[in-house]
Amino acid sequence: MKNKPLYVPLMNSNILPGERETWCDRLKTAGADAVFVALDRYTLFAQDRAGELSALADNIRFFRSRGFRAGVWIQAFGFGETEAPENAEARRLTVIRSLCGNTCGAFCPEDPDFVRIYMDWVKDAAACSPDLLMLDDDLCLSVRPGIGCICPRHKKLFSDALEARGLAPMPGDTALWPDILLTGKADPRRKVFFDIMGESLRRFCRAVRAAVDEADPGMRAGFCAGYTSWDIEGADALELARILAGATAKPFLRLTGAPYWVSKDMHRFEGQRLNTVIEFARLQEKWCRERGGDTEIFSEADSYPRPRCHVPSSYVECFDLACRAGGGMGCLKYLFDYYMPADSEMGYLRHHMRDRSLRDRIDELFDGKRSRGVFVYEPMRKICDMPLPVPFAGEGRIMQSAFSPAASLLTAHSIPVTYDDTDAQCAAAFGEAAREIRTLPKKLILDLPAAKLLTDRGVDTGLRSAEPACVPLYERFSVKDDTGLYVPGHRCLQFHQDARYECCIPDETAEVLSVFEGADEVFPSAFRYRSGDTEFLVLCADAAQIRPNSTVFLSYERQEQLLSFAGAFPHIKGQPGVYALWKEDEQSGAVLFLNLCEDPIFDCEIDLGREYGAVRLTGARGECKGNRICVREPVPPFAALAVEMER
Repeated sequence: MKNKPLYVPLMNSNILPGERETWCDRLKTAGADAVFVALDRYTLFAQDRAGELSALADNIRFFRSRGFRAGVWIQAFGFGETEAPENAEARRLTVIRSLCGNTCGAFCPEDPDFVRIYMDWVKDAAACSPDLLMLDDDLCLSVRPGIGCICPRHKKLFSDALEARGLAPMPGDTALWPDILLTGKADPRRKVFFDIMGESLRRFCRAVRAAVDEADPGMRAGFCAGYTSWDIEGADALELARILAGATAKPFLRLTGAPYWVSKDMHRFEGQRLNTVIEFARLQEKWCRERGGDTEIFSEADSYPRPRCHVPSSYVECFDLACRAGGGMGCLKYLFDYYMPADSEMGYLRHHMRDRSLRDRIDELFDGKRSRGVFVYEPMRKICDMPLPVPFAGEGRIMQSAFSPAASLLTAHSIPVTYDDTDAQCAAAFGEAAREIRTLPKKLILDLPAAKLLTDRGVDTGLRSAEPACVPLYERFSVKDDTGLYVPGHRCLQFHQDARYECCIPDETAEVLSVFEGADEVFPSAFRYRSGDTEFLVLCADAAQIRPNSTVFLSYERQEQLLSFAGAFPHIKGQPGVYALWKEDEQSGAVLFLNLCEDPIFDCEIDLGREYGAVRLTGARGECKGNRICVREPVPPFAALAVEMER
């Protein structure tokens, strides 16, 4: 559809003249609207890149002549790869040095020699007359190798800024900096540090735009966001996209969050699951829409490193289907291997084509409707003000504050979430997100830091005190018997020694739903409490410290707690890994269910939350009985079900 364009990337060096027609046929089969032709990194430092650029120009002309928009895709600062040892020019450049002193082959944008070399590359690429020029997601000062840059140039900028703002200088020993800037309550120098990083990125993007303007002031330029691009970079992705777009062109931005992140071969983020990646994409779409909606955005349906023995096509398809149902974005879909012949890996394309009718059905059911479910509070910017763990949690853990643990927890248990329905009866806020609450909803799900934050602001959440406790061994969900002891029925938990737990004392009128048990301690893990018109469900742990695959988050009992509290939502109960996305308008509703689990679902029963006048099921045979659909066949792993409900 026009509002959901399909972009497909190909590697310039892999498009041989004799295979161009084959690639064109593949793109037409896929229904692509545009192709991004990617340049290999080595061309930045190549002594003679005329041949590569000539091929790029030919490829752009060819694909444009066949009816595709044709873009060029180049890297930015580098992904940490080692340059050829004979490349003396690269060895002389300043590399990014993270706050912890880590380095890799990623170049600092404050190095004027790197900027000069890079802008020459941009001018050469722009001279090939693409419709779009896109920088990759290494347009960042974090991720690789860590948080920010403390190279000599950035240290000088930081020092000057502290002096200008009347703040104390940093100690000469940079080994002390992580504890000062990234632990405990926010030191005012933390914001200055991230402001300096953001201004570096803005300067670099302005230079890129100026280089593009020399070729064509109307050319569209944009970039690929990374997971730190919305907060920890100091300048957010929309700011940079608008700078790259210039005065006249429409901004564009590839969002971040890719299905390959959850591949067991990649281990991108420990314990992360596909529902988290989907929700991160939906959050970014919401942030873009709230900021004016003037930027074209598309998702990252990336199958890196390919082929399917590393990243199954099922991951890519489920991610694409969910983003399509969520709406508001196109898709950059990585359907082909970058360096193999056109016929070497057809599985991604075949799966994409098999799901064509399902994509059309999803468009029909979900377009124009508003998302429903538990409203999740999740601010875009928080790093400058949020309290951080003591001792220092490490650069990687802090950067992962970009993800929403509330959305991850809920959607892992088949509970749909919304970022639009501020009038929802039930909401969730974990950690710093609780600062976003202006009016209390009827029901509110909190983690321990959020409960503390609201309590400090005078909100009665039922939390009376919390003191450090042991790392527990079990969580028990059963009720007490007549003797006051908990009867059998507990989970052996995957507790992590680097997480902190606290013994919470709730109000005496609170209902304790479950408890943590250690060798000598028993303390609440979840409780319900009513204060005025609001009922609270408090999960007595810091969600930011709990890995998403921990049984503190993932259990049938936790799902039961959440469902019984949140209210009547469409869901599938008692099945791990079922993702649900729910939308409605005045006449009808639709729910997408994805089985994001390696197991099939037998005897599947869909609870719609209420009865409807008419119900239609896509993806399997089923029978509707009241507010439930009994699915009459197994639901395979990574399969999709769509339900249409008419009032």
